[in-house]
Amino acid sequence: MEPVSGTGVVVIGVIVVVVGFSLWLVFKHYCRLVVSTNPVAVALYANTPVTATLQRKGWAFGAWTAVVPATYTAASRGNAGAAVTGSPTTAAATSATITITGAARGTDTVTISASGSDCTNVSGPVSVTIT
Repeated sequence: MEPVSGTGVVVIGVIVVVVGFSLWLVFKHYCRLVVSTNPVAVALYANTPVTATLQRKGWAFGAWTAVVPATYTAASRGNAGAAVTGSPTTAAATSATITITGAARGTDTVTISASGSDCTNVSGPVSVTIT
């Protein structure tokens, strides 16, 4: 029985690395949070709905698709007293609707966060102007 050749070991190693990297690319994915309106303008004491959708896209398969189910939360910094309702929301559909109410004139920032399958703690700010 002859010893394993150095070239054969290198070839097998390269094959293992290429297959492993290819599998990693197939299963790699990106997540994003899409908000229907940003920035938001709302009149004093009025309500404005904002739709948030958590989306996932595989590296190898380039289409963005909604993550279902997903849990959505929203929080206001409170600078202008923007009230947020519809939070937390578990969306069995493709998105969640969050209502922003203008409580005092000025600007505010509402942070919307979402988590779902393979996408955790994806968040983004929504600028709110209350007139």
